[in-house]
Amino acid sequence: MSAESINNAMGTFVQHAGQSMDQSRRHLKGLQQLTRQLEDQQARASSVAQLFSLDLVSRRAKITDQGAKIALIEPKVVGRTCEDILWRKVFHSAYSRAKQLNNSGDSDDSALIRHLLAGIGFYHGFILKIQTEFRVCGSVDYSASIGMQQLSADYKNKTKSYDRATLDWATKALERSLIALGDLHRYLSTLRPSYSGVISARFYILASQVNPKSSMPFNQLGALATAQGKKFEAAYFYLRCLCCDSPYECAEANLRRALKNDAPQLKAGSKAQARVFLTKFLSLIDTWWFNENFRDINMIFEDCMLEFKANLTLVKPASSAETPAAAIENMFKEELELTHFSSDLLVKMMAILLMTYHKLEKQSPAQASSVVVFIFNIVNCLTKKLVSGPVPVAKKKPVRQKRHQRLMRRRRKVGGDCSEESECESEVGVDSQASSDTSSDSAGSESEFLGSSSDEEEVEKNVLKSQELPALSCIKLCCDWLQTNDAVLRSFFSNFQPLFEDFVKFLNAVAHDCSLLLQNAKISGSLEEVAKTMQPYPLPEDVTLQGHVVVDQSSLNWSLFYSSPIKSDTLIRMCKLVHFGVYMANSSLIGVKFDKESNTFSLIQDFVPPSIKPVKEPVNKDHQKKLMQHMGQLWLQEEVRNLESRVSHGKGNCAFSPYIVLDSSALLSKLHLVKLLIKSKQFVVVIPSVVLEGLDNIKKESGSARESVRFLEILFLEGNRFLRQQRDNESLSIPLIKCPKKKDKDAIVFFKILECCNYLVQQVPRENRLENNINMVTLLCATIDSSQKDFSPTGLAASAGVKIETITDFYHKWKKSKKAGKK
Repeated sequence: MSAESINNAMGTFVQHAGQSMDQSRRHLKGLQQLTRQLEDQQARASSVAQLFSLDLVSRRAKITDQGAKIALIEPKVVGRTCEDILWRKVFHSAYSRAKQLNNSGDSDDSALIRHLLAGIGFYHGFILKIQTEFRVCGSVDYSASIGMQQLSADYKNKTKSYDRATLDWATKALERSLIALGDLHRYLSTLRPSYSGVISARFYILASQVNPKSSMPFNQLGALATAQGKKFEAAYFYLRCLCCDSPYECAEANLRRALKNDAPQLKAGSKAQARVFLTKFLSLIDTWWFNENFRDINMIFEDCMLEFKANLTLVKPASSAETPAAAIENMFKEELELTHFSSDLLVKMMAILLMTYHKLEKQSPAQASSVVVFIFNIVNCLTKKLVSGPVPVAKKKPVRQKRHQRLMRRRRKVGGDCSEESECESEVGVDSQASSDTSSDSAGSESEFLGSSSDEEEVEKNVLKSQELPALSCIKLCCDWLQTNDAVLRSFFSNFQPLFEDFVKFLNAVAHDCSLLLQNAKISGSLEEVAKTMQPYPLPEDVTLQGHVVVDQSSLNWSLFYSSPIKSDTLIRMCKLVHFGVYMANSSLIGVKFDKESNTFSLIQDFVPPSIKPVKEPVNKDHQKKLMQHMGQLWLQEEVRNLESRVSHGKGNCAFSPYIVLDSSALLSKLHLVKLLIKSKQFVVVIPSVVLEGLDNIKKESGSARESVRFLEILFLEGNRFLRQQRDNESLSIPLIKCPKKKDKDAIVFFKILECCNYLVQQVPRENRLENNINMVTLLCATIDSSQKDFSPTGLAASAGVKIETITDFYHKWKKSKKAGKK
C-alpha cells in the first residue's frame, strides 16, 4: 500500500470519527431537551397518578431507549452524561417526587412499584449489553452467560476491539448500574415488605467485586444495614468505605453513628448474648479509631474478651451445595436477636480488627499492639474450640474404617464442649502477660505435637470438630494477614509462646483432617504439594478484604470464585491453613518444622532466631557508650577516605573539601545551590545545630526560612548520606581562641559553627591532611562579612584549618573543575 493510500485511509477514518462524535453530541442535545421537558411536567404533577400518567411513562421510556443507545455508541464522549440522565432524571427523580406527593392508596403504590420494576428491567438489559458489547463477562455472576448463548452467530463472532479508556468506562458503568439496581431494590423493600433487602445487598456486593477500590458500594451497604438496625454490619461496611483510596465524604460521620453504644436498647435478660458482645466490641473499636474513653480501654478489653469466651457457640456449617453467591446472600439473613456467632460474623469481626490494626500501625504503635493482643486471644479461643482431644488412630486399618471411627469419636466428644469452654476461659488472658496461664496445661500435652515415633502402632492425633468448622474461615483470614506481616508473626512466636503452642496443635488437627478429605476426594499428591496448588482459589472470606492492602491477595484468581472445580470450601480452606504452616516451617525466624511423611508440625526446641544472640553478661552502659563513640569515629574516618578518593581536582593547586558546612545565610538566599551540591553526591553537607535553631526562630517571619526548614526536614526523614545535621558530640573548641561575650549573638553563632568545623577537621590526623594538601572542611556563606571589628572571620577560620568561601564562588569553581576533568 502506497503512502498516499495510507494517508487517504487515515483521513477518511478521522473524518468518520469526527462525524460520529458530532452526531453523538447532537443526539445528546436532543436527549437533554427531552429531559428538560420531562422535568417540567414532573414538577407540575400534583399527584402520583399524574406523575405516572401514560404521557410521562412513554416519555421516560423514550429517554431510556435513546440514552442507552447514545451511551453505547460513543461511551468516552457522552457515556457518563447519559448515565446521569438515565438515573437522576428518569428513575430517581420520579421516585423522589412521588415520595413528596400525597399518597392516595394502593393504586399510587402500584404505579410507583411499576416504575421501579421498569428501572430494574432496564438496568438488567443495560448490564447485559455492556457485558456482551465490551466483553467484560465474568465480573457479574448472572445473565451474561445466558445472554451470550442467545446471541446470534454474527454477533458472537464480532472481533471489534476497544481502547483502554472505553473499557474503563464499561467497567465503571457496570459498577454504577449494579449500584442502581441495589438502590431500586432498596426502594422496593420500603414499599413492600416482601421485597427483601438481601437482593439489594447482593447487587451492592457485586458492584464492590467489579471495582473493589470504590467506596460507594460499601457506603450503600452500610446504609442498608443501618436501615435494618444491624450496627455491626453497618460498622464493617463503613470501615471498608473509609479505608478506600477515595472514601465517601460522609463515611466517617456514618461510622461514628454506627459505633455508638446501643447498650440501652438491650433488654434485661435478653437472649441475644452475642449482641451483648458485639455492643462491647463496637465500643472497643470506637476507642481505637477515635481515641474516645481511651483510659477505660483495659476494662473494655477485658469485658469484651469475657463476653466472647462465655458465648462462643457457632452455627452449623454451611451446606456443601451452597454456592458462593448464596453465601453472600446469607450475610443479611441473620436475625437482630443474635444467639450465636456465625461464620460470617466472625470473619467480619476479624476484618474489622485487621483494618483497625492497619490504621493504627503508623499512627499509634502502642494502640496497634493492643489490637494484636486481642486478635491473638480471639484466635486462641477459636482454635481451642475447634480442636477436640487426642484420638488414637490405628495405622494399619483401611482408610474408610479409620474415617468411620473418627466420626464416631466426634459424636461422643460433643458433650464435652462445656468443659472445653471453661478451659478456654481460664487459659486465655486479656493481655500478653495473662497468656502465660496456659503454659501448665499445654506443657502436659506437648508430646502430642512435638514429635512422635513413626514406628509405633498407634499415634495420638488431634482432630477437628465438624460442628465448629465455620470458625476456620476467621482463622484463615488471620493467617493470611500474618503471612504478610513477618514482624507480627515473629512476635506471636516469641512473646505468646503458650498461645503459639495451641496454634500448632490446631495446625496438626487441620493437617490430619485435610489428609483424610483428600483421600476421600481421590486427590493424589503430597499434602504440601496439594496445599500449594489450592492457593489461587478464592473463598467467601477473601471477599471481605478484597482490594484492601492489609492482606496480599495477588495470588488469587478471582475468575475461579464462581467456577471453582473444587466444590468443598472446607477442603480449600484447610489446604490454605496447611500451606501457612509450611510457610512458617520454611521461615528462618519461626521455630517450626514440618514432617512430610507424617504431615505433622512441631516446635523446634531451644530455637534461637538468626538475629537474636544470647547475651551471657550484662553490658556496661559506660563501656557501650564509649564503644558507640569509637564506632562513630571509625565510620567518620572511613567516610572521609571514601570522599577523598572521589574529590575533584582542578588545574594547579585547586582542590575541594569533602566536608561542606553551611551557615544560615547560604540556606536562606542560595538554597538552589545547596540542592545542587547535595545532588552531586561529591560532598557531605553538614548543617550545624545552631543554624537549625536560627532558622526555626525566624521561620514565622521569613518565607525563605520556612522553605529551607521544609526541605531539610524532608531529607532528614528520608535519609541522605550526603546531608546530615550536627551530632551532639560534634563540637570541639579552638585552642588559644577566646569565645566572645554573650552580647554579640552573631559572633557566638559563628564561633559555634567553627567549633563544629574544627571537630570534623580533627577527625583526620594532621600528617594525612598535610600529605594530601586538602582542606577537609569548607564553610560556605552567602557573603563574607569583613566588617567585624573584634575578629576576622577568614583568619579565624584559617587558624582552625577551615576554608571559608561564598557558596556562589565555590559552586562555580567546582563546575569549572568538573568540566576540565571531562576534557
